[in-house]
Amino acid sequence: MSSKPKILVACKDPGGAEALSPVVLKLISEGEVEITSIGYKFSEDVFKKRKIPFKKLEDFNITEISPTTMEYLLDKEKPDLVVLGTSLGRSIEDDIVLAARKMKIKTFALLDFWNNYSQRFSCLETNKRLAFLPDFIGVMDEFTKEEMIKEGFEPERLLITGQPYFDGLFELAKTFDKEKVIQFRDELNISNSDILISFFSQPLTKTRPNSADEPGYLGYTQLTILNSLIKALYILKKDLGRPITLFVKLHPKETPDEIDDLISGKTIGIAVDKNIDPRKLMLSSDIVCGMFTMILVEAFLIRKKVLSIQI
Repeated sequence: MSSKPKILVACKDPGGAEALSPVVLKLISEGEVEITSIGYKFSEDVFKKRKIPFKKLEDFNITEISPTTMEYLLDKEKPDLVVLGTSLGRSIEDDIVLAARKMKIKTFALLDFWNNYSQRFSCLETNKRLAFLPDFIGVMDEFTKEEMIKEGFEPERLLITGQPYFDGLFELAKTFDKEKVIQFRDELNISNSDILISFFSQPLTKTRPNSADEPGYLGYTQLTILNSLIKALYILKKDLGRPITLFVKLHPKETPDEIDDLISGKTIGIAVDKNIDPRKLMLSSDIVCGMFTMILVEAFLIRKKVLSIQI
């Protein structure tokens, strides 16, 4: 039996999995702790891509998520510490927190973006605020910590860790030269002379209210924003007299058929994919567009032209 401390890692959403992956890989390479990662829904693809070994719930004969089934999982794995991502809406992280709290196992959750702090740890169904609060939360910076304290989080619970997903960004930007941009565009059948505009979508119609009648409606969805962008690019193409290609990078929670009506019959080139490498697409684009997705922050950090559309 291993005498090393044991850490169990679990998350659902891709953003959380991307943030956790560099940490998990470093811990595995150092070999000082024993790591068990649990892939669930969208995190499975991220763990596969990052070559992180993981187990699925079915490996434990678990068919539904609840505090009881998560207690069973923790009893099987017997971790000294649980490390989690964060998700909006009830998910595996929430029930693991409840189970670990009951079993007196310490929990740590890593934030991956600068919004929805309270919502990530609250029960939206019962409006119970901070119902799923872990023992500690890793936050990106001092600004995040201050904002969370204003929302009622205890300062001693918040640890400034940075955003681990940024670790490989600057190195990739240095090595992804013009030749690699041309090669990547060739693979997409996009001419290097085209103006390539990428739109990084988010599944707002699935995670946010969809109309002005509902509290919390942002005033737009990914569909209304994409529609406005296509109309603007049509005008821009006529003014510039140059070919424009719009590449729509779908979120893992979206499917191409959701935007079929928006893109069919348009006179600008439009490509759609959700499995393409987001960073390589961003680095190959002339303009990077979206609403408030993390990739816009990344693009800004490496001095790409960025357009955040929230109209």
